[in-house]
Amino acid sequence: MAINTTGLATRLGSDVFMLNAMNTTNAANRATGVASLQSQAQQLVIQYVLADRPQTGTDFASCYAEWVRQMALVPDSFATSTCTTTITDIGTPVGTPKWQSSDLDAFGQRGDFLLPDVLILRATSATSVSVQGKSGWQSKTDTTWGVGNGVNTTLSLVDPSATSSGRDPDFDSWSASAPYTPTNWTIVAGTAGTTVSRVTDGFFDPTGYCVQFTGDTTALRLRQDVSTLSTGVYAIHVAVKKTVYGVDTGTISATLRDASGTVISATGISQAFSGLADDTWTALSGAVYVPRQLTNGCYLEIRWTGGASDALRIDCFSIVPMTRLYAAGLSLVGFQGITGLILDTDQWTATTALDSGTVTGSLAKGIDRLLNIATSTSRLPTSGSPTQANALIA
Repeated sequence: MAINTTGLATRLGSDVFMLNAMNTTNAANRATGVASLQSQAQQLVIQYVLADRPQTGTDFASCYAEWVRQMALVPDSFATSTCTTTITDIGTPVGTPKWQSSDLDAFGQRGDFLLPDVLILRATSATSVSVQGKSGWQSKTDTTWGVGNGVNTTLSLVDPSATSSGRDPDFDSWSASAPYTPTNWTIVAGTAGTTVSRVTDGFFDPTGYCVQFTGDTTALRLRQDVSTLSTGVYAIHVAVKKTVYGVDTGTISATLRDASGTVISATGISQAFSGLADDTWTALSGAVYVPRQLTNGCYLEIRWTGGASDALRIDCFSIVPMTRLYAAGLSLVGFQGITGLILDTDQWTATTALDSGTVTGSLAKGIDRLLNIATSTSRLPTSGSPTQANALIA
């Protein structure tokens, strides 16, 4: 016997419908009604779990965890309510930071609890911005829920040449004699001094060192062991420049892989060599997730398969933890660019929009409003092909 998730989801969907409808109820009556719905929703979870099997923990938290565990085994899921965040210039900023946002949650999956908002990023110095969103709410059951997330903070830009949870992102350290090899990085595929070599041409400092890949139609790979990273969401940054482009082929990828080269985090950086500007440094960034258990190591790796008449330079290969702006919400990192920010002049918007539907039309978000599960250690299973549809809000 298994927990009747369809029955429970249907009952919870009715409670979510009533909660949404209460947004137009007068304050005195609404407060009583919401409290009653919250209590009823918790009791429903407990009731359905205990109807399946007796268990030691009969409190809501224990029963919710058991429900999630069984949903994952079936598998059952609710509809994913994903968001897309777009960062756009306001006017023509002078500074050239590289922004990276992420909706990956604490489990490394696309978050279901991000909210639509427009954040304003405004330079407060050459290397920092203020981040302000629409006014938030005191509780997820407030009538204003979903309008804004209440973000009001300051974000310092990261210098990718000097700051990394790894080592030597700027490739300053090399062996004492030729063929030169980067001291803190491992050449997994390629030959030092020929297909992987030291070049004087840095992203920030033209007199500093960087790595050059010279294409030979095989996959060239450079990596660093970062298995000591804590579980969580990280932003990676790498600056690349194509200097020889006779064939102009291949894809540059940078992400986390295990010892055998298998991708750990499906996200990261993927860039066509042909899409790079000629003889110009380009900053690339991506978001990656470090899981709780690493069974075969964890490496920050860049690889490229280029034509024999192509060459790629690499610098400022950094990985840093991302800043989560609000609970179970959007994460954001800004990397310093070649040109610093101009105080109060340089501005950007970070607009988060739902991929489809509305905030109140998401059953997962509605259940979170009732049960406050977004920050739970048990993730409510969601997918693009759910067994429990948003239509249950009725």
